[in-house]
Amino acid sequence: MSAEIPEWLRFSLSEEAEASLRRHLRYPDEGDFFKDVSPAYSHSRVRIVAPYEHTHKFRVKPKEEGSTLEDLLCARFPFRSRSGWREKIAQGLVLLGGRATSASEVLRQNVEICHRNIGVVEPSVPDDVRILYENERLLLIDKPAPMPVHPGGRYNKNTVISVLTESGYPGLHIVHRLDSVTSGLLLFAKDAEAARIMQQFFVGGRVSKRYEAVVRGVPSEDEKVITRGIVRRRGYEFMCSDGEESSAA
Repeated sequence: MSAEIPEWLRFSLSEEAEASLRRHLRYPDEGDFFKDVSPAYSHSRVRIVAPYEHTHKFRVKPKEEGSTLEDLLCARFPFRSRSGWREKIAQGLVLLGGRATSASEVLRQNVEICHRNIGVVEPSVPDDVRILYENERLLLIDKPAPMPVHPGGRYNKNTVISVLTESGYPGLHIVHRLDSVTSGLLLFAKDAEAARIMQQFFVGGRVSKRYEAVVRGVPSEDEKVITRGIVRRRGYEFMCSDGEESSAA
């Protein structure tokens, strides 16, 4: 038998809040072409964090055993060149099991690697996280794009979790995620039990999702499956890539 929906999970958004979500819908470089669909969406503020020092730690996975340190770093963190990783290793900014090493050292699984980053400059993101609803058990926000939900890759501080922590909401539980380049509703739980209950609804297929997009012209098909990845065009604008892999972070 399906679980009952608790009272604290029963809520609705105002028409004004729903309409505000559509501010994200825009088509680049089309002027007022879509003015009847949505007002032009321009960010009045950009979130930029000062350069900082960060040490990232991780362990070698079983499938990575036998790789050289240089090859693993290039595969996991392709935003830095091979020569850049060699230089960092030579400077002693990459430690293997707590000791300095060489780029050609062969790795064993589960050994810890840490690399120190000095003067980290994160990509900027819109400073536009909006709280739409909250009660004692949950928080509902409007997430802008591009902004990742939690730290990872090149992002440590320009994330939804970091922004909400700074805004007085520490310790939130992530119930579901939206891709960095996807804007829209994002739900958080304020305690572990609320998170468990909400996740049951997602896992049980009792949550429906609706995605909206602005298109130019009239589609010729009633439906279409798109498997191409997303890449950054410029600034906050994105486009389909020629392959399936995304590189929009």
